[in-house]
Amino acid sequence: MDWALGLPDEDISVGMLERACHASMVARSFADARKITEVHDMVDISAKRVRELAEGEGRKLAEVRDRDAQAYEQHHLEIQPEQSPSLLVICADGGRVQTRTDFAERGAKERREEAPAHAERRGTDSTPQQQQEPSKEHWKESKIGVVYDAVAKPQPAAAYGEYRGAEAKVKTYVATMQPWEPFGWFLRVETEKRGYAKAKTKLFLADGAPHIRELQKLHFPDAIFILDWPHGAEHVAASAKAAFGEGTEKAARWYKEHRQMLWDGEVAELIRDLEKLSARLGMPRKDDPEGSPQRTLHQNATSYFPNNKDAMDYPAYRAKGWPIGSGVVEAAVKQFGIRMKSSEKFWNLGGFEPDTDSDMDSPEAHQSPTGAEEMLALRALYLSEDGRCQRYWEERGRPKKWT
Repeated sequence: MDWALGLPDEDISVGMLERACHASMVARSFADARKITEVHDMVDISAKRVRELAEGEGRKLAEVRDRDAQAYEQHHLEIQPEQSPSLLVICADGGRVQTRTDFAERGAKERREEAPAHAERRGTDSTPQQQQEPSKEHWKESKIGVVYDAVAKPQPAAAYGEYRGAEAKVKTYVATMQPWEPFGWFLRVETEKRGYAKAKTKLFLADGAPHIRELQKLHFPDAIFILDWPHGAEHVAASAKAAFGEGTEKAARWYKEHRQMLWDGEVAELIRDLEKLSARLGMPRKDDPEGSPQRTLHQNATSYFPNNKDAMDYPAYRAKGWPIGSGVVEAAVKQFGIRMKSSEKFWNLGGFEPDTDSDMDSPEAHQSPTGAEEMLALRALYLSEDGRCQRYWEERGRPKKWT
């Protein structure tokens, strides 16, 4: 009867399940989510139970996403979108999630020995010896993708700082802790659902990271790649500081001149000037640290700007009214980070679930395949602006059909 009525497998109604998941998304912790359900829904369930419900639902979403991507890769999934956007924009970037993955290789004694170090981070006392223990936290990269439609707003004569371009309309999201290769398939499926095949103009807007460029070439070869303008300008600024010293008048003058050069699309001239500065300082030595003047100028002159030269035709982009900044995906990284990232949060990567009522793993954690991946999938559902969240919960509570 439960199955026929569409009731979930858990001992909770679909409505309460939805509210628990929503509280887990808008609160900063599962403990806060428990308070929300207690005050607003007058239901007293533990923070651990709220976490189980939210991560369980996120696991279902991630499993469907993974199956769709695998089926699409094997040409077993046909997507027929209703939309035919005139301008579709794809963005990708990396975020950071603090995880704990190393408890599995330790015995119970070692875990107990670490407890005082955890207590110190919670604000309790610890001995000097305990304070010297190495940190067990690990920051891992999350992958965030945004797809949005837009209306072009040509501004060919816009001066630096005045260009606005196309504004994002409806944004949808993909997020995972998996490597970039599977993430590319997740993002491709999402774009297909947004009408990629029917889109008149397709843009891929991101920074010039090699792995993102490879992702674009593999999954979106017919999309025009645009280098995020602020990233390009930042590399011009870094070159000026490396050549003339930070805060100097020469650095400021060179930066202003060559930023305008980049704005005007004079990339070949910019590269020639960078090559001259790099030659003047000389080749970087093996022991030069990352960020040294020699290494900075050499990389910009021989790698960053030459490799992204085809994606820096900003006058043409402005004339067509296309976006030139990846602020949408950078804002998305922050939106995911509001829930996922802070110095007090330690997420699991298919490893452990704590016996506590917070987001923080405890030394007494027991094995469980829940954590960051599930919450990223759930947050992507809640942040998407195309009504999919409402449709999801309507379908979730719909009675099953007898076959």
